[in-house]
Amino acid sequence: MKPFLRPFSHAPRPKPGQSFASYIETLAAGHMPPLDILALLYETGVIAEDHYRALPLAYGLTLTDEQVQNLAYTLRLPEDRIREMLLTHYDGVAFDLIPMDVTNPKTYTSAVRKNSKLFTTPRLCPCCMAEEAYFRTAHRLPWLFLCAKHQVLLSHTCPRCARPFGNFSQNRGGMPTYAADVPDPAACRNPPAPGEADFGRAAQPCGQPLAEVAAYDVSGYPRVLETQATIEEVLETGEGTVCGERVSSVAYFGHLRSLVSLLDYGADPEDLGPGLPPLALETANQHTRLREDRIGDEVLRRHRANTTYRTPEWMCAFLPTAVELLALPDEAALTESLAPFVAQAQRFKPLHFRALGGEKYFHFQGPVLRAFDAALLPKASPRRRTGYTSPYSHHPDRPYAYQPDHVPQLLWEGTYQADFAPLFEGSDMGERHLRSYITMDLVRLCGEYGWVEAAHELGFLPGQATGSANKAIGVLNSLGRYETYLTRLHATAARLETVERPFDFGRRRRRYDDLVEFPFDDWRLEMRAHDLNPGKPGGKNRWAAAHAWALLTAGHPRRAPVFREVHPTEHKSQLNVFYRFNDEHLQQVWPVLRMLAHTFESGDLLAAEAELGAQEDA
Repeated sequence: MKPFLRPFSHAPRPKPGQSFASYIETLAAGHMPPLDILALLYETGVIAEDHYRALPLAYGLTLTDEQVQNLAYTLRLPEDRIREMLLTHYDGVAFDLIPMDVTNPKTYTSAVRKNSKLFTTPRLCPCCMAEEAYFRTAHRLPWLFLCAKHQVLLSHTCPRCARPFGNFSQNRGGMPTYAADVPDPAACRNPPAPGEADFGRAAQPCGQPLAEVAAYDVSGYPRVLETQATIEEVLETGEGTVCGERVSSVAYFGHLRSLVSLLDYGADPEDLGPGLPPLALETANQHTRLREDRIGDEVLRRHRANTTYRTPEWMCAFLPTAVELLALPDEAALTESLAPFVAQAQRFKPLHFRALGGEKYFHFQGPVLRAFDAALLPKASPRRRTGYTSPYSHHPDRPYAYQPDHVPQLLWEGTYQADFAPLFEGSDMGERHLRSYITMDLVRLCGEYGWVEAAHELGFLPGQATGSANKAIGVLNSLGRYETYLTRLHATAARLETVERPFDFGRRRRRYDDLVEFPFDDWRLEMRAHDLNPGKPGGKNRWAAAHAWALLTAGHPRRAPVFREVHPTEHKSQLNVFYRFNDEHLQQVWPVLRMLAHTFESGDLLAAEAELGAQEDA
């Protein structure tokens, strides 16, 4: 505390909700004798010298602890009462402000400027000004666009000088204008309109009586009044409701800002619903014409939607729809209601529109981001509709953390029977066909793989990829089970990525890539030990090896190496021989081929018998 400070003999108490800058004006004008703003700030210890250059950069936004203590001492006020008049009072309520460290001039200046952009210029209710002439701190929030007490829109521009209210210099960080003069709290203290101002000591402020500013009545528009009441309740309680869930007020206003940005980008007046005042609709029409002119002139729309610079009339037009969207009961309802607005906005950016949903433009998060993604799904790429970036993903920001080698050619038997077989009941697709389709889908979730690339990773033929996928997806859609399938598919992927040492099916496919047949001597010995006819070399021992390869790799027997040895002209006939072996001999020779398969593996577990969650031996 500065040693020269003395408590004032009398200082009026701040009015309810009064802003810091307004209170300083009221205090200076009511002091006996009246003081100019610089003198008052010097006498209260806010500035170190009675000079314009000493004014703080964050005037009205924040004060240092020392400045607050000096004010509290000289004005005989509690420190908390002084802090309530600053815009930082809404830190953690309407915004999360960037920390402002006055001891670091570089970061302090940047933080002040960024934080100041979150608030509007000062606004006023003419009726409130007629009762008591002071500005309210809350009216600097972009979400408050009307006075609930008098049911009129807030005014933001002086009708005489055509400048924003607030008696501040916009190019000097919000510092007060005419700081060396005794203020008049009931009049506009902006510089006069261009061409009407004097120079030097003869310069005088605008002087427009603030109580005489015209007020626009909205008492007959309950939708608008309910919107403002909802916002005031969120500010008062510190919580809001988004898709039926309670969230903090900061999160609520973050979602609200994102939706308003989307409406700003693409909504037309007829999209905003009924029950809006004519002035609000005219403002929306002007906004739409300006937007269409930019498109018509082929000017790239680089501007970023920012609620701070929107007028109360504009907020009155667009904010009710945004508030009503957040009040919907769940994400499904929000998706359905959001879809028309998304389609409207896509007129201006047909390609890569989803990129605007993140940090680049709209800043959607949480349930609103998921609803936005779901609204885009009908026109999205297959990867976006069903892949790791889809709404079904457990983490849309990255692929699942496993490798294609950790996925078998045929889905784990237990997983298929429990989670997926019921979804295909009533279809004519075979089990192996379906299990291979699901494993290709799993590979697509762990990286940038299309159907053909996924088939290649698993050792399937390229033609099998799209054919299997198209048929299976068609079946699921016709049965109305595709969404359930995607939910279970992503749940399977999420479980697989949690396995510490996943079973390596890819390594086994490569290890047994040359298993074309069993050595005939071994085959004959084991077959005769079981009183079975071993056949001729290149016969049963060959087709049995295809099934042994499937056991060793969890693969499809028709993808076994033996079929790569067959000449294309003989493929059909050899396939018929394989099917005849399956029908006539497979059941008999199964114990033999299974025993021989075990001789290739040091462990007791064959790949085809492993279930989801099985781990490699250390």
